Amino acid sequence: DRRNSDDDDASRNVVINPDGSVSALPEEEDDNDDEVGGSPTTWTPPDPEAVEAVYGDWRDTEQTTALWTLIQEGRQGYNDLKEWLYREPILAFVRSKDGRGPMWWAYEARQLDIVKLLTKLGVPQTDADQYGNTPASLLQKH
Repeated sequence: DRRNSDDDDASRNVVINPDGSVSALPEEEDDNDDEVGGSPTTWTPPDPEAVEAVYGDWRDTEQTTALWTLIQEGRQGYNDLKEWLYREPILAFVRSKDGRGPMWWAYEARQLDIVKLLTKLGVPQTDADQYGNTPASLLQKH
């Protein structure tokens, strides 16, 4: 099953493997490739029980602050964010003490590439924060 993204450099085509893991399709060579450490080739989703535990533990941490900062940087932070999430995919599901997490911050900052990345990683878009806001509802507020 292939999932195609826009022609944007920050988005990539991926293959969903029979075992449920996601593999990035090889990229074309790019002399202007400024990604540190290259691109991950395989991503394994975190354990559903671990996701449930992390997703339900709302608190401010150094990780939530760092994720928020990278998302606010947009395209400048995208590659670092992507590499971090592929190394530690459970971080895509962290939430701060107000119940918001990376998906809310990506919508709020209008970072569509990050929304796409988080969606590929399995982060829901329909949950609400402590104020009843879904990630998409933040688009209407800003």
